[in-house]
Amino acid sequence: MNELFNKYDKWTKEFMESWKELDWERTLKTLDKNVKYYENPIDAPCNTFDEVINLWNVVADNQKDNLDKMANKIMDSYSIHIS
Repeated sequence: MNELFNKYDKWTKEFMESWKELDWERTLKTLDKNVKYYENPIDAPCNTFDEVINLWNVVADNQKDNLDKMANKIMDSYSIHIS
């Protein structure tokens, strides 16, 4: 039981760390070749690595846009305070 927990814990950490870094190639290595990946419980699953990669490219672009918007808000806030 402890061995199974350790394996799961290691897998979860690798998945989450690679996901946070938007490293889809590293994240993809954590998945089985017979993937069935659900981005959320409402949408149909991705059934192939190509489908997962296409989804993650969209997600990565959206995350980058969100980070850019947040950085711009921070910079706007900063410039208001120093004016």
